[in-house]
Amino acid sequence: NTLHHVQRLNDGMRIRAVIGGFHLLSAGRERLERTIAALRSLEPDRVVPCHCTGDPATAILLDAFGPRGTHGEAGLRLVF
Repeated sequence: NTLHHVQRLNDGMRIRAVIGGFHLLSAGRERLERTIAALRSLEPDRVVPCHCTGDPATAILLDAFGPRGTHGEAGLRLVF
């Protein structure tokens, strides 16, 4: 919802990266699948889950996004 709101505020501008703690530590498989589907619909260049995502969910997200997934950590630099 937040990302769709950001797009509306910016005339539908493409979202280049989704970076942050997604707070999915206690998320079940269904919620993770919905999250992945929602992120895929936005077609970001990068999905960067950080520590608040939780290790199990981070692993699933990184697997789902392949080379577009990057593990977020302090000091990470991304160039677009």
